[in-house]
Amino acid sequence: MPRLVLRAKSANRSILCALFLALLAFSTAEAQDAETARTASVASTWPRWGAEVSFGGASGVALLRFRSPAHAWVLAADASFAQRSGLPGDESEQSWNVGTRLGLRRYAGDTLRFRPLAGAGVVGRVGRFSGDFRSWQAGLYGEFGATYFFTRHVSLGAVGDLQATYGERDFTSFNGESTIREWTLNASLVRLMAAVYF
Repeated sequence: MPRLVLRAKSANRSILCALFLALLAFSTAEAQDAETARTASVASTWPRWGAEVSFGGASGVALLRFRSPAHAWVLAADASFAQRSGLPGDESEQSWNVGTRLGLRRYAGDTLRFRPLAGAGVVGRVGRFSGDFRSWQAGLYGEFGATYFFTRHVSLGAVGDLQATYGERDFTSFNGESTIREWTLNASLVRLMAAVYF
């Protein structure tokens, strides 16, 4: 009889352990399903596109394409043009500069109003200055900052930029054509961003 009692107690413990494990697995699955449903609900209502205007270190415009509420492709561009007149001989000079960047940005906290962000990608720039002075640059960039979402369709934020580029500058002088090759590391501490999403 004592052996039967011990076996019964052991069987009861095994059954209780199995029930506890089954209940724990069911609770975990329920929590995962709820999180998946919440994420799917946010993703289904989140805008797919965005338009952004930047002021500061890298002023320009950008188009955003959201892969999810937390990730977006960024295609940005900026341009400048200047003309100088009244030079000796009644001559004038024109200069222009065009830059673009393509990268991926990640927003933290897909349901928060205040959302830190970080991004990285490639950057390029071409220009022509003072007649025969030409230049180009290509490299990588990184951005870190935060943005505040007033609604899902309007935000305002600030970021800092870091760029590492290689470029060449070609110019013509009395000695003929010359080329300057250079590596550049450039940091922009503050760039304000206003964006709308649709």
